[in-house]
Amino acid sequence: MLMARLNLVLVTLFLTGFIFACGNSEQQDDSGLTEFQLNHGIGPVTERLDIGEIDMDLANEGRQIFETLCIACHQLDATISGPMLRNVAERREPEFIMNYIQNPAEMRQRHPEGQRLDEDYTIQMVNMGTSLEDARALLEYLRAANEGEF
Repeated sequence: MLMARLNLVLVTLFLTGFIFACGNSEQQDDSGLTEFQLNHGIGPVTERLDIGEIDMDLANEGRQIFETLCIACHQLDATISGPMLRNVAERREPEFIMNYIQNPAEMRQRHPEGQRLDEDYTIQMVNMGTSLEDARALLEYLRAANEGEF
């Protein structure tokens, strides 16, 4: 009877450990980043966004934010101290763009693409203190610009 209980406990412990070890779908690579982080950036956006069609009201809000906070370093069709952004919504995932806006320092330090951008541009992007809602509006502006709306 004692041996049967001991076997049951051991099997239970083994299965529990197996489930936890295999149940992590967010495997990390050598950089220490999860697959999601590698594809979508490091920051507050931790799951895929359902963004749908372009919201022009939100895009216009994003344009105002862009013209206030971003234009000193970025333009849609020219490189200033940061990359031109006309087609960034075509090249990058929406989550990546929002995470870079919200978390530029960690993106430069830990993300391979952020490190590459840091090498390509002499001035490092700073956190402008935007809210997640502001980052979403900026994303919508960049999506609309990508479609020729601006």
